[in-house]
Amino acid sequence: NGYHSPKIVFQAVNMPTNQIETTQVLSTLNHLQSLYDSEQDSEKMKLLGKVGLIELCGWLEMSIDKLILSVAVLNEPNLKFLNGKIKKITTFEYEKSIKELLIFLKGLEFYEKFESDEAIQSDITLYKSKTETEKIYEDKTLITMRHAAAHTLTSLSQITNYNAPSYYITYVNNISSILIRFKTHIDSLLAGFTSAPQL
Repeated sequence: NGYHSPKIVFQAVNMPTNQIETTQVLSTLNHLQSLYDSEQDSEKMKLLGKVGLIELCGWLEMSIDKLILSVAVLNEPNLKFLNGKIKKITTFEYEKSIKELLIFLKGLEFYEKFESDEAIQSDITLYKSKTETEKIYEDKTLITMRHAAAHTLTSLSQITNYNAPSYYITYVNNISSILIRFKTHIDSLLAGFTSAPQL
């Protein structure tokens, strides 16, 4: 008896093309800002700013996971395998998250088609700017602030303060728009792949 692949396939996450969920993270950031505005203790204000940063980064990492899962149509064993791969990625750096996962799931040839679009190239540059090169506090980028905030025992002395929670609302809006454009283009490419004649 030879091995037979399971016939049942699953779409891991149902995500509309034009939607990245932001309601919860924006609500949390607004709530944190209201606490921040009524607080006078500088250490508590710093803590609220740190929580705001962590909320943004957690939302971004989860949004990337959902985006990748939303374009995965796999049988159950392979879906578990993909989830295992996703769990090992603990960053939102473009090359190590979106690019790596998209190549892992759809292949290098598909990724090259995705990346060859000029508008997508601009969005990739913008995404990297927002997350990896733009300074959000002193000389630190979003990704370096995230690492510092997540490793307090070794990095607390490096951060004297955090931005107010409301600072990150613009980041949510800007980055969610980029992710939506990524998703729209991926869906468009996949539709072309699906409709291509079978040889």
